[in-house]
Amino acid sequence: MDSGKPAIGEIPDIFMFVIGPAATAILFLNRYNTPTKLIRVLFFSIFSFLIEYILGKLGFLKLKGWKPVYSIPFYLLLFGIVLPWTLKLIRK
Repeated sequence: MDSGKPAIGEIPDIFMFVIGPAATAILFLNRYNTPTKLIRVLFFSIFSFLIEYILGKLGFLKLKGWKPVYSIPFYLLLFGIVLPWTLKLIRK
């Protein structure tokens, strides 16, 4: 993975690698304990996939030997298991 054109600048890089993923995880965890957990997991997985796909098409993100479709199982794992487990750990 490469962050695209160097001429784009450092501010989009900071958002793409630091602020964006953290903000998405916080938004997900703030509403996780509602009755619609599965819908939220699917929504945030699709949302993350679309962001990755759009960033690739705009040139902000260059995937080397990786296709955005490969990320879908990882997003499902992240939002379905890893982040809820982390939330339980933090609450203890």
